[in-house]
Amino acid sequence: SASADDKPGILNQLSEAYLKSNTDKSIDYANQALNLSKQGGDITEEAGANVNLGNAYVQNGNAAKSISYYQDAIKIFNQYNQPASSAVIWNKIADAYVGAQKYSEAFDADTKALDIFKKINDKNGIMSMNIELGDVCFKQKKYEISISNYKQALKMAEDSKDAKEQVTILTRISRSYNGWGNYDETYKVLNNAFEIAKK
Repeated sequence: SASADDKPGILNQLSEAYLKSNTDKSIDYANQALNLSKQGGDITEEAGANVNLGNAYVQNGNAAKSISYYQDAIKIFNQYNQPASSAVIWNKIADAYVGAQKYSEAFDADTKALDIFKKINDKNGIMSMNIELGDVCFKQKKYEISISNYKQALKMAEDSKDAKEQVTILTRISRSYNGWGNYDETYKVLNNAFEIAKK
């Protein structure tokens, strides 16, 4: 049989495995992992169990409960100086808020993630959060702010010469211009995306 030290990790893996097919089982395994990891002082698996519970409750449509578990994971990551992990979970919190159509809360959570990524100079994280912030603003029809965020991400994609990401971001920019009713810019940006995609 597995040692007591191994059980929280195995239970967390079971929770992850059941996430898409059976959220009740995923929650049950994550709760077991959470309890055992707390008893054994296994901080890594405790954080993982909180993340798994957050993920499962998002799947169930319970944003409030998922956010509570995500925040517990962030407390652990902050306590043990793991800023990149905190930033990733702030983004998960933002996604949970988007699912609940609470866009200003989602914007705030993604902004927290962006600030952390900036502090640790994680360029991919910064670019991703600018895209996410653009998406949140787009959903609120705040096209000017969404374009501003997308353009910051675009600059980073250009600097890293990531053509695929440039096309993805340009498509989002064109969609924002289109929503805003600026069709000349829409066509200009789409043509730019097409030229990059052809290369």
